[in-house]
Amino acid sequence: MKKFYIVLIGMAVLLAGAVLVRYWIFPGGDGPGSDKEVREKIVKQEKTKKSQEAGKEAGTETGPMANKTSSAADNREPSGESPAKERAREKSAAEEKPDRTPEDDVVTHRFLQDLAEQVFTHYIPEGEKSDKGRLTLTFRQLNTRYGLNMYGLEPEGSAIRAMRSALFKHLFREDVLNFLADKYTPIFVRDLISVARSTPKTVSGPDGEKSKVVLEDAQIADILIKLAQKIRAVGEIFEVCMEKENLALLRSYIRAEEKVRDAYYAYWQEQKKDGKSRQPGESIKKAISEREQARRDIYTSIAPAEGSAEVVYIAKWAYRRFESGVCGRSCLDTLSRVGRRVAERLEKRAAGL
Repeated sequence: MKKFYIVLIGMAVLLAGAVLVRYWIFPGGDGPGSDKEVREKIVKQEKTKKSQEAGKEAGTETGPMANKTSSAADNREPSGESPAKERAREKSAAEEKPDRTPEDDVVTHRFLQDLAEQVFTHYIPEGEKSDKGRLTLTFRQLNTRYGLNMYGLEPEGSAIRAMRSALFKHLFREDVLNFLADKYTPIFVRDLISVARSTPKTVSGPDGEKSKVVLEDAQIADILIKLAQKIRAVGEIFEVCMEKENLALLRSYIRAEEKVRDAYYAYWQEQKKDGKSRQPGESIKKAISEREQARRDIYTSIAPAEGSAEVVYIAKWAYRRFESGVCGRSCLDTLSRVGRRVAERLEKRAAGL
């Protein structure tokens, strides 16, 4: 009988120990380390994995431009709303905050802010020096700022030449150009309007007195319209400069430039040889004359309807990209189409101010 009680007491002790281990050392419920939490994590991971696999099968991946939003979409908790209401809410939020647009790996949102500031800085409002507002920003200035200093751009490489090569390789792709035009234009316009409404401009009055004023909406609309005109003109030059006859004109102009350099080099060498000061010879004058005639031929053939004082510079820029194989004819056509699309959106936004 005594043995029976000893066995019974032993079983009670083992049962109590099991309960103690389960609820004290390995707690249950919803706390950290619980079975429920582990199960939820496993289920969540499986859902994420299946969602990613389904996205790949459906071809929804869009490359480097989508890398900022995919993880956020996968990990979003259910809202309890119907799919239609949730989509409407997301669309409204995106329109209110265009900076939610995914950021390109190379052309960052900082580029848009810097570009907006550059456009605003080069706008001269109507005043003493002009009967109407002027936008003095040039293609050459932009090429220098972003092609050499890389403001807001993050291409791979450490030297400027390597970075420019990486930038062009990334940029001159149809999917990237369309992404930048469609998703970045609203952000750029918002940044430009914000800068213009918050930054005073120095203007001259009728008597020459200077004062600081904040631009009115009509003047901000004028900036957008003038910028659209410049973009459209550049796009038109890109489109027509690759025509067969214009390629021939560009080659002739580049050869004429080389002849001028060669003529001056020969002149300097001759002057250095005998130490005498000489007047530029006939060879220099002839080379310059041929170069200017080639320049006039380009203006006559390529000048866009909107007008541009940089026809030769822009056409040569496009020609160098074309000859190097970085941006072929289809690439330049895409640039032209994208430019027209951006110009139309700028004009549409200007009409709404």
